[in-house]
Amino acid sequence: MEELRIVVVGKVGAGKTSLINTILGKESTAEYCGSECEVTQGVYEKEPVVFIDTPGLLRTDLTKEKLTEELLKCILRAAPGPHVFLYVKEKEPFTTEEERAVKHLERIFKNSKAFFLGVVMSDEIITEEDCAIIQRSFMGKFGGCIVFNTEEPNVSELVKKIKEMAEKQGHYTNELSKKTKTISKNQDKTVKATVKKIQRGLVEFYHSLKIHLSQLLDI
Repeated sequence: MEELRIVVVGKVGAGKTSLINTILGKESTAEYCGSECEVTQGVYEKEPVVFIDTPGLLRTDLTKEKLTEELLKCILRAAPGPHVFLYVKEKEPFTTEEERAVKHLERIFKNSKAFFLGVVMSDEIITEEDCAIIQRSFMGKFGGCIVFNTEEPNVSELVKKIKEMAEKQGHYTNELSKKTKTISKNQDKTVKATVKKIQRGLVEFYHSLKIHLSQLLDI
């Protein structure tokens, strides 16, 4: 069974960790792929799920080189590509920083808008009027949005939406994830030869992606 791969973005304190823990419960394991990329694996209704949390994406104190490194780790772990990007935020309107971050994400993950789902964290019931306002704020940015009630978590509704997006669109693929998929296949063949060739291939792949990401960040 293929794992459901979900990349989570959002600023520190938005509720990303809380959301992941609520969905997966206690039966999950977390590990760091670097200082900014946390990978949490678990099972939801007997299906394997992997969350890749990348807080570095919205950090303004990271250098371009550090951001490039963290994005690379995100893409590598989500190979051959994430099914959904969850943009987690509070109920408040988009700040100038968040607007810039969204545009930055669009530059890096080209043609990914339909794969992004906005998740608005709220500890209270949202009125229809507020819900309409939230929907408008996300309009044109992502493929959709959903309000997640932290007091009475609507986990099944959120997971259903994620699965619908995954079934309809498959996984996100751009030049970076295509390269990741290619190198993975090459590794399977190379492993039958020598460990030295595998290591050389990984190093070359790492540097090629790093160069590619740097070019994207310069756009």
